[in-house]
Amino acid sequence: MRCASELPAFRFAFARQVVKSIWLLEKIYGTAALAAVSPLLATQEDAGMRAQAAHVTAHFLKQEDPVKGDEIRVPPVCPPDSIKHPVSFAYAECTDILHNLVEIIDIDSAVALKCLDMLTQDAKVCQALRVLVSDGKIKIPEKGRADVMGMLSVAD
Repeated sequence: MRCASELPAFRFAFARQVVKSIWLLEKIYGTAALAAVSPLLATQEDAGMRAQAAHVTAHFLKQEDPVKGDEIRVPPVCPPDSIKHPVSFAYAECTDILHNLVEIIDIDSAVALKCLDMLTQDAKVCQALRVLVSDGKIKIPEKGRADVMGMLSVAD
């Protein structure tokens, strides 16, 4: 199973099948499960799948001492220490995570806002979200606008 996981398409397909089993994702991939689950946050997925992927994302983002998981990663995680810092890993390795989480506010605002709050604790991520919002590249749904704007202003 881990050998097959060297193929990104397999990781994604496997994550889709076991997205409700956080412990299995954690045991196999550790923090790198964020990269496998991240595509499930995208708009082409149904609302239930997106909400579950957000729950998984929240679980991994809050880990202070993350499980190591598989050490053989293709492509390799760079820098390798980012695996110990889930927020940094998510920002660097999960394409469009900020866009997708903002869009999920309409589906499951509590979990999406929890993830965004954990991500914006990192000044680099907060600044990136601030720029995306100010440039109009991300439209925050009314349902979570006050919360997100509060996250962005706290980091000033």
